[in-house]
Amino acid sequence: MTRPSTANENADTGFAPLLLSGDRLSCRLLAMLLGRLGYPSVSIASEIDSALEALEALACRAYPCVLVDLGSATVAALRQIAARSSARLIAVVGAADDEAVLHAAGAAAVLRRPVTLASLAAVLDAGHDKAADFDAETWADLRRLYSGTGLRELVAAAAAEVPIQGQRHAAAVAANDLRTLASVVHTLRGTCLQFGAADLAQLASRAEQAAQSGDTATALSASAELIERHGRLVALLLREAADD
Repeated sequence: MTRPSTANENADTGFAPLLLSGDRLSCRLLAMLLGRLGYPSVSIASEIDSALEALEALACRAYPCVLVDLGSATVAALRQIAARSSARLIAVVGAADDEAVLHAAGAAAVLRRPVTLASLAAVLDAGHDKAADFDAETWADLRRLYSGTGLRELVAAAAAEVPIQGQRHAAAVAANDLRTLASVVHTLRGTCLQFGAADLAQLASRAEQAAQSGDTATALSASAELIERHGRLVALLLREAADD
């Protein structure tokens, strides 16, 4: 079986979804829309002819969200991915496809073609609780302190750190390097505090303390949750800043 081609396969952004598409044009369009929503390192698997190839692409890493756009193979792919992954699945289909069948196969949401920026943003935002880590009061304060350009630059600086710290975290976990892991979560804690994500900052502190004390299990689980939630928060901040 030929392994599907991927773009940015090794980039660990912490929040980039996996896009599975059997159509080059659709693949490009969805990647462009995702980029405009603040997902700069979207992982793409194109020219996929079967659900098995989709599963092989999915096995590259644990993605929080997978967009499945495989034509007639979409339902089969959803079933097989849902059986092996906890990723949130979004089916991208035509107007005639049966939504009930897609949900029964494991789709958490359904996107109808033609996909628009608004419809894509709606299904992605529905996948997590915006209020969980986004602090509206702090965001309002930052908007008062910075001009539109300044705020976008502030968020862009935080976004630039996401893949860097994600890669450092992955390497630390692979090497069982708790010292580096503590450094990573300490850095992310600063960003969390800057944007008022108090609960997330506490999670970072817990991961850092666990790493420093040699509590590997807690350090790994807490830091993994931190990486995912921090990535989601930054993606949301990018979208908020773009609308400012």
